Amino acid sequence: MKKIFNLLLVAMLVCLTAVSVYAVPESATVVKDTYVNAAEDNYEVAYTVILPTDYKETEYYPVLLFLHGAGERGNDNVNQLNLVIDDLFATRPELLENTIIIAPQCPTDDQWVNTPWENGNYSVDEIPESKALKTALKILDEVSAAYGGDRAQTYIMGISMGGYGTWDAIMRHPELFAAAVPICGAADPTKAEVLKDMPIRTYHGSSDNVVPADGTRVMSRAIRAAGNKDFYYKSLNGVGHNAWEYAAVDGEMIDWLYTHTLADRYPEVLETGPRETAAPETEAPETAAPETTAPETDVPDASDSGSTNPSVAIVVIIIGVVVIAIVIITASKKKKK
Repeated sequence: MKKIFNLLLVAMLVCLTAVSVYAVPESATVVKDTYVNAAEDNYEVAYTVILPTDYKETEYYPVLLFLHGAGERGNDNVNQLNLVIDDLFATRPELLENTIIIAPQCPTDDQWVNTPWENGNYSVDEIPESKALKTALKILDEVSAAYGGDRAQTYIMGISMGGYGTWDAIMRHPELFAAAVPICGAADPTKAEVLKDMPIRTYHGSSDNVVPADGTRVMSRAIRAAGNKDFYYKSLNGVGHNAWEYAAVDGEMIDWLYTHTLADRYPEVLETGPRETAAPETEAPETAAPETTAPETDVPDASDSGSTNPSVAIVVIIIGVVVIAIVIITASKKKKK
């Protein structure tokens, strides 16, 4: 009986592992590289680019710059993809599969914004733009130019430390992004006037004990007072520092994001001529990221904690049923003997 229990336990673990499989389409081309920023003392940032599944060198594509949180820092060029991206693909694959996704990885011990997270809001005038964020924006510029990124449809999203980075990027460079989704971050409310025309959708857990929810609440009040008519703030009641798990599966957020174009605010970017140069040739590495364990978060209700691709779930259930059936049949035969 103990052996049967152990086998069932193994089967359950296999099923759980399969559910968390990275959801970027296998057909997508993934390019990994490291950018050396000569203007910042050769500061290095690893980055991953996920190209559209039917990528063509003659076309332009929407661009999503994704800034990860503190737990995914390093230079392995993998961990920055552990959270959010897979849920976005599972939620709106028809949009994400036609997008150039750029995911830079902030080096260990650095930050997208050099301010303590527990302090919440900060002053942009007193804190210079970080090397990490400057380099991320350089990567955005060069990758977009190389692979046909549509300047009019360039978006930015970030979680936690990346939420700070998203706010910081749009306060300093509002002309770069058509819309922004900063999640559980904080910013400078005195710069709300700069953002009065910027489409923003933001999320924060009311019980966040890492980045104070007031960081977003105060920004929300300031931006609305500045007259922003395309601003949405979702306060997640009882949720801790894992607001991204709810934002990533919000299909309305993705739909909203793609309705915006930078030409709404800067008409001059509307005109886009044919691409004259092909993207550089690269060898795409394996698209499947290694299995990793996401940091523990305080999800109030496990049923709301995320989304899984339905096709993956079906396969998992079938595998689980087959494994359990084999275990039972085997045990039954041994008992008869």
